[in-house]
Amino acid sequence: MKYWFKIIACSLPIFFIGFYKGGADRLAIYLMGLYMIVLLSVFLLINKDSRFEKNKFLLPLAIFTLASLIATFFSPAFLTSIEGFLEYFAYLIFFIALLLIKPDKKILLLSVFVFCVIELCVCFFQVGSPRVSGTYEYANFFVLPLVFGFVYSLNLKNKILKYSLMTLFFVFSILTGSRIILVFILILPFFLFKRKT
Repeated sequence: MKYWFKIIACSLPIFFIGFYKGGADRLAIYLMGLYMIVLLSVFLLINKDSRFEKNKFLLPLAIFTLASLIATFFSPAFLTSIEGFLEYFAYLIFFIALLLIKPDKKILLLSVFVFCVIELCVCFFQVGSPRVSGTYEYANFFVLPLVFGFVYSLNLKNKILKYSLMTLFFVFSILTGSRIILVFILILPFFLFKRKT
């Protein structure tokens, strides 16, 4: 039960944002952030010995977060900047939860892959529009399933299918015109590079 609970708990935000008005309502991202904070808190209370594994990619992620926070406080449009930072912070908490809770990576990715492929098919009909957003109403949140689809494609054995899907997921992520793609560029190394033992 604990095994599947981790997978369900960590994949829930991906579906929630898609089903809750496609993420168009900012409340969706705030609820996702709150959910992940509660989930993390409960997990850390139950597993007091949980900790981050040493990883060289944590430093640039920490620097980026600190720089974003400083830029937010000194921004002329303070309220708008706070909203943007909270959006980024919700994504950050989501990935911190993945790093701490450690659900089975292959099963987690597989659980959302079919959803990702359906969204990818919808994208083809949106090429030429200002922003690609799949069935979502807000392109920023749509990057989330695309990146998970990209990461899952790394596990495919068929090289033609593997690199074709990776290219499509990456291209459509760029076509969303989303600033969140910068966050995922920082996050991807956690999935792309295995820690040496």
